[in-house]
Amino acid sequence: DLKELFEAEFEAKELTDAGYSAEQLKKVGCNVCQLKRADFSARQLKEAGFDAMALRADFDIIQLQNAGFSAQQLKDAGFDAWQLKSAGIDLMHLKEAGFKAAHLRDAAFDAGQLSCVGFHVKDLKEAGFDARELRDAGFDCKQLTQAGYWYQLLCAGFEARDLRHAGFLLSQLLVAGF
Repeated sequence: DLKELFEAEFEAKELTDAGYSAEQLKKVGCNVCQLKRADFSARQLKEAGFDAMALRADFDIIQLQNAGFSAQQLKDAGFDAWQLKSAGIDLMHLKEAGFKAAHLRDAAFDAGQLSCVGFHVKDLKEAGFDARELRDAGFDCKQLTQAGYWYQLLCAGFEARDLRHAGFLLSQLLVAGF
């Protein structure tokens, strides 16, 4: 029986050549490294029941992505937003995988890109974007004021008219140099 052959220290490659599958070899205790040496691909090992975390040490992110692991599964295996972006996973899939705006900012996405996939001004503020970056991303003065950017707005390049409509007083605008 297979377990007996495995315990007799036959290599996974020899057992594969004898007709045993990755799933059968996994059941008797073959690890990912042994199965990879037996020429099984990441996809075959995924189909045999290994998750992305188990395969991570022996396969790169592209191989895991090509094996059919989702952005969420790769995130759960410990890959960060930058690594997933570098592997070609788009921003929407990264957001759906649960990455916060701050993680995506660290992966070099700008406020405009994050806004386009549904992040709100408060999310972007928490991620560390300043009022000027958010203005450039298309948020208006009122939205930024509601998010708590009162004093930053004075330096963010808004016109006096926009600031007045957002609730600034004449005295505040005069102090700011208008």
